[in-house]
Amino acid sequence: MPASPHFTLDLRTLHLVILLVGMVSAGALWLTGRRHAAMPGVRDWAWSTALMALGGLGISLRGIVWAPISIVAANACIIAGNALLWRGMNTFRGLPVHFGQVLFPTVLTVLFQSIALGLGPDWLSGRIVFTSIMVGGLELLIAHALLRPAAQPTTIVHRLMAALVLVEAANHGTRILVTLAEAPTGDYLGGDLYQSLFILIALVLGIAKILGLLTLIGDRLQSELNRAASHDFLTQLPNRRAFTEQAGHEVARIARNGRPATLLLIDLDHFKDLNDSRGHATGDAALQAFSRLLVGCLRQHDLGCRYGGEEFCVLLPDTGHSEGHAVAERIRQAAEIMAAQGQGTTVSIGLTAIAPGQGLEDAINRADQALYAAKHAGRNRVEEAGMAVAGHGAPHQYSHSTPQQSHPISTP
Repeated sequence: MPASPHFTLDLRTLHLVILLVGMVSAGALWLTGRRHAAMPGVRDWAWSTALMALGGLGISLRGIVWAPISIVAANACIIAGNALLWRGMNTFRGLPVHFGQVLFPTVLTVLFQSIALGLGPDWLSGRIVFTSIMVGGLELLIAHALLRPAAQPTTIVHRLMAALVLVEAANHGTRILVTLAEAPTGDYLGGDLYQSLFILIALVLGIAKILGLLTLIGDRLQSELNRAASHDFLTQLPNRRAFTEQAGHEVARIARNGRPATLLLIDLDHFKDLNDSRGHATGDAALQAFSRLLVGCLRQHDLGCRYGGEEFCVLLPDTGHSEGHAVAERIRQAAEIMAAQGQGTTVSIGLTAIAPGQGLEDAINRADQALYAAKHAGRNRVEEAGMAVAGHGAPHQYSHSTPQQSHPISTP
């Protein structure tokens, strides 16, 4: 389509701008990846933007340098860059990746562009359509990676980034339709208005996409900071502060709805002896092993935490006395089996019911008294604390578990 006499855009200049923006973006992503080396996928994103920038450079030199470089190699760089962006997004979100994600579309591009170049300038439309199909398809795959269930949860930032990528894919889809309807005439850099507009829109969306990638990184870093502030580093369970906050809300809900709840305070038996005799690495392994065991014994809406040292605290919402005792026994028996297998040691558990209107701190104090009774009675057992009735003094201690002899300390 001939250029408009009133308004034209220079494609060579636009591709040079893409080169500059891409190189600056690649540098920013490379520095980010170097500073946060454990952040997955960022290095792929840095190489991706660098390759797409090189592709823009090659296209801007069309007619100046050898055609296989300015056409075949340039388009291969653009496709490889988008494929790397897709692979990096999969890596970032904890999704499977494979070598063919980059290799296959790049080789396919080299083969097609080489054949089309040999067929002459009449295949310009075919080359444009092919490139837009490849880029648009890869952008759809990137959006899919952003939205599909993954190891990392999907946030509003992921959804906004996916929407941006889908707009970019739609831009390439529109380019395909326009190219098929009215094929560009002459050289690709000859000033076709519609092709120029598509490249300009792609440039603007590309800049927005780089900002989106940096926002994804910032969102992940903030999430990791929040988790570090609320979770124990060793066991990956919520820490005492986070548990107290969440459990406080849950106890308030219990008070409003009149529902029962049970609190468990758990202590690893002979843990100090384990640390002293086998070393802190063995003690750490015992804590990690019990944490995994605890998570496996709890429901999704139960709250568990490392309360401090070798102590763990569990809140069982909507759980009455008998159900809570059954859960405590299940935990104790599982720890006993694990200790017999040479992994960790047994546990003592203090249990108390929480009635509507009773506070979390009082419940923890009662469970602590019951835990003391369990350890005093020989460990590897569950002891219950009766609920204190206002005006009737301290809670009564009573045991529902047959006392058993603790297993000797085992190496995890």
